[in-house]
Amino acid sequence: MITKSQARGKWCPMVRLAPIDPESYDGITSTRDDVDIGRCIASACAMWRWAPITNPDNGARRHFAAKNPNAHTEAEAGQRPDSCDGWEFCECDMDPACWVEPEADAMDRRKGYCGLAGKPEVIA
Repeated sequence: MITKSQARGKWCPMVRLAPIDPESYDGITSTRDDVDIGRCIASACAMWRWAPITNPDNGARRHFAAKNPNAHTEAEAGQRPDSCDGWEFCECDMDPACWVEPEADAMDRRKGYCGLAGKPEVIA
């Protein structure tokens, strides 16, 4: 399993290029000026599959508990930790008050895989 940014550094087996020199073309290597030609486009591809979100290493949003779990305002919660800069405050409702990281940050860590060859086996 890899992140979208890691996938974009991989070669895509579905890419087909018209060879500049048919005599020397090996079917994989691009001789074009654009080095990104033939790379994986990750989640923009119809074959991309997301791994289940199971923990923060794989896209689950991180939470940081407020000093006052019953807080309804950020002022009641106590000082926001420096490590939570840019995180949103969630007031006490059914869960204790906390700060939650932005979804975009969690999605940057989310992992997936090319579905062309099926689901990879994960060995723990």
